[in-house]
Formats: sequence, structure tokens, C-alpha cells
Amino acid sequence: MVNAEFFGIAIQRDMFRIELAKFMERYPIIICAPFCVTAFEHGALEVDIDGRKCPLFEANWPALWVNCAALPAAVVSAGRATDGLPIGVQVVGRAFGEETVLAIAKTLELELGGFQRPPL
Repeated sequence: MVNAEFFGIAIQRDMFRIELAKFMERYPIIICAPFCVTAFEHGALEVDIDGRKCPLFEANWPALWVNCAALPAAVVSAGRATDGLPIGVQVVGRAFGEETVLAIAKTLELELGGFQRPPL
């Protein structure tokens, strides 16, 4: 029974990857948020999103779909929020498109100012 459940989930994941690959024929790069909020306290189990407490796992969906699809991605600094916390941008590419993802991430990093050490 466990094997059947595993294979059923694997088939669903592969169907998701096929649909995503079709979408990415038209849009080969997706630029999106890497997380639902800016930096949060270490050890936190939930974060506040628009006044609602969300489990950390739920707030991580922008990275989860990329991992489930086994796509290459990179995150670069995109500045700071009004509270001074860092904001990132995630660059997601097609399967086996690591070189393209890294080239675009490098360009974005240069354009957006790159990592800036926060004041201590």
C-alpha cells in the first residue's frame, strides 16, 4: 500500500512538471519572490502575513513549487523593505537551464546593487 501511494504521488508530481514545462516553453524564466515575507526571527515556527499567522512551511510555497518541480533557481538581493530587512528575487528556469538562471541572476544582482552588508 505504501508503494502504491508513493507511485501515485510521483505520477502527480510528474504531471505537474509536464504542465510546467509546457508553460515554460513560452516563459522560459520566471522571476518571483523567494518567500512570502522578509527575514524573520530565527527559530520561528510561524510568520505574520497581512495580520494572519501562517506556519513557516505554508509561507515557503514560493520555493516549494520550484523544489517539487526540480527546477534550477537562484535568489539574489533586491534591496531592503521599509523596516530594513532584506528582500530577495528568485529566478527560476527550465529543467537543465542552470547556465541561463545564473546569467540572469548575475545581471539582476548587478542591476539591483547586489548584496549590501547591513549596518551592525
